[in-house]
Amino acid sequence: MPSPRRSRWRATTDSLTGLPNRRSSDDHVRHLLHDRVPFAVALCDLDWFKTLNDTYGHDAGDEALQLFADIVRAAVRADDFVARFGGEEFLVILYRATKAHGSDVLDRARLELAVALTGHSSPAFTFSAGVADTSEAREWRTLLALADERLLSAKRSGRNRVLTVSL
Repeated sequence: MPSPRRSRWRATTDSLTGLPNRRSSDDHVRHLLHDRVPFAVALCDLDWFKTLNDTYGHDAGDEALQLFADIVRAAVRADDFVARFGGEEFLVILYRATKAHGSDVLDRARLELAVALTGHSSPAFTFSAGVADTSEAREWRTLLALADERLLSAKRSGRNRVLTVSL
């Protein structure tokens, strides 16, 4: 019988990437908002992920998700928060940061991903992101909606970009 600690880990962690999952991110954000900690939030999505999976298989898709998780984790500060939000979508929370800082961090991650893929056996892929921060809204749903709207705008305007405003 699994221990309560192991059961909690399974319930709050994505087994493929080892990142926290959506459930744990909601709890995390609730504490930040309660403590009035300013932060930037980004939603990141792998571009053309379904095509990658359909063309190269699910193992290649899993490899892409793992590589992306490693790249983003390395790009953020140790105490920032990165979670797999669902499917090929990831959530990044940068403490005491503005959306401009979030954009800089994720643009650096885009470049690091391109470099990592040059020597990697998996197919090339990119990601898009939308970033918002607590100066724009203090409610989690509103912040998430802003980041999501900007992510969709990044997708519509050509992919492989990070936006802090909707186009």
